[in-house]
Amino acid sequence: MPTSFNKKSTVHFRRGIYRLKWRIIIGIIGIGAAPSIINAASCAINILINRTLVDLGGDLAVGAAGIFSTFTSLLCMVVVGCVKAYSPFSATTMVQAISTE
Repeated sequence: MPTSFNKKSTVHFRRGIYRLKWRIIIGIIGIGAAPSIINAASCAINILINRTLVDLGGDLAVGAAGIFSTFTSLLCMVVVGCVKAYSPFSATTMVQAISTE
């Protein structure tokens, strides 16, 4: 028997006291549902774009679109990182400007 079920151990678990609280589970599912739906829609859009590119331009067009998409994502990550890095400085400056008035 595992030591966590031993009554003499420092940390132990009792059987039968752990119940799922459906209100909490529904909240967790609600929080995770929106990103999941967005990802599914994004996948469907990518499938449609890739099929269209295969029909119109072949493998070269799909590769070019993939490179462009990767470059755009990288550029967006850099911009978002710069904005997040600047955010504390702007907040501090704003607080100082308000407190001196």
